[in-house]
Amino acid sequence: MKQVTVLAPAKLNLTLDVTGLLPGGYHALDMIMQAITLHERVSLRKSRDLILRLPGCRVMTNEELGLDGNAKEAVAFAVLANEFCHGVPNNAPRATGAARPVVMGKLTLA
Repeated sequence: MKQVTVLAPAKLNLTLDVTGLLPGGYHALDMIMQAITLHERVSLRKSRDLILRLPGCRVMTNEELGLDGNAKEAVAFAVLANEFCHGVPNNAPRATGAARPVVMGKLTLA
């Protein structure tokens, strides 16, 4: 097979901390992320030169964190709302290239 096309699920970073710099210029990250119902179509071709390794990466389910897997989007938005209400910046400037930390979100009263 020369090429494969898949649907790549989107994720929402609930926390994202840059913890250092790795050899090759990559950032060491600690994060909690949540899959959401959006996706992108991604096409991949085999490469002789590209190798992906994730040493020390621990993948856990929502249930292992004490959360209901069926409520993942509700939990993700609750975390974001909590950060917004407490004025905690919820972007990651060192990872995204943003100029500064920013509290993102908007409160709308009905």
